[in-house]
Amino acid sequence: MLDINTVASGLRDKVAKRLPEREFLHYKRDVGMQVYRLTTRAQVIGLTGLAALLTYTAVATSAMIGSSTIEASAENEVTAMRAELAALRQGVAKTTARVEQRQQFLAQLVSGKADPSQLGALMPALAAPAAAGASAVLKPLAELDRAQLALADHARTAAEARFEKSSALIRRLGLQPARFLKQSTFGMGGPEEKADSPLAGAEPQFKALFVSWQKLDLLEKGMSAIPSLKPVKAYTYTSGYGVRYDPFTGDTAMHKGVDLAGPVGEPIHAAADGVVIDARYHPGGYGKYVEIDHGAGIVTRYGHMSRIDVKKGDRIARGEQIGGMGSTGRSTGSHLHYEVLIDGSQVNPMPFLEAGDRVLAAQQSAGTIAVGGPVEPTGN
Repeated sequence: MLDINTVASGLRDKVAKRLPEREFLHYKRDVGMQVYRLTTRAQVIGLTGLAALLTYTAVATSAMIGSSTIEASAENEVTAMRAELAALRQGVAKTTARVEQRQQFLAQLVSGKADPSQLGALMPALAAPAAAGASAVLKPLAELDRAQLALADHARTAAEARFEKSSALIRRLGLQPARFLKQSTFGMGGPEEKADSPLAGAEPQFKALFVSWQKLDLLEKGMSAIPSLKPVKAYTYTSGYGVRYDPFTGDTAMHKGVDLAGPVGEPIHAAADGVVIDARYHPGGYGKYVEIDHGAGIVTRYGHMSRIDVKKGDRIARGEQIGGMGSTGRSTGSHLHYEVLIDGSQVNPMPFLEAGDRVLAAQQSAGTIAVGGPVEPTGN
């Protein structure tokens, strides 16, 4: 005898396989980001309602077609109903596809793992007006549609706020944010958009979010050029930037760096990512020294070293050891003479040493936009 429970269980498994549970990001102003779950049951109910509507339309259409008294005007009405039904089906498919594409775009952006080309490919296109009669069928997706737009606005606001915070930090270092903003491949610097640009024809909220995110991403990745690490861990600050008493001549002289004293051999580390552009014994008083180009017009110099562990042309990571502290060249004792140059001119390194942790935090968060908020479970 056929087991009805076995049959029912098999049917449920097939339905669940065809209509798996889906999750969508959901933002509410009062509680933050939530997760909206579209369960198998909810999908079945929605499809059942749609099937009922389509069945009623088909039955009504068949009844009209089957009548031998249909006049020309009625035939036109049947044709119109068929067209409306086809448009309704197409509208449901397009709306579902748009909701899923928005979800993919938002999930990639929030993850912090996407690059501009990936996000550009997922850019949601501006939706066409819904077909007549579609509002009732699409009503279950209306709230999700509004939530996605709200989340896009919220994420854009968060990106713009963080951009301003990072910009303020850069200005406190005597630099301008524009130094770190490279030209976007999608032409975000001007109003004109090429026809093949992912921004052309995109939904306004998602277009604005993409531009804000890309601008923030460029700025914070560009900040990797800022010297944000103290080059030595164990040191005594012995001399600052500016006019000072010269220990060799007895006169006042301009000191274009800071002196950090410590034991001979104390490891010296690169203050930021970059490329070694000089590593040698310098006859002009630096002794053994290393010079690193970090990009964006920023260079650091390390003088009086006891040894050099890198060579010209080496690509160096922030924190990588480049040599040891010493007293070579024009020096009275073991110390590191450290300089920061902007566009070829020495500037005071102290603001960079003091702002290191804040700069590093901005560098490490590049590419992510946190939106926060609790997860709201939904019932079956």
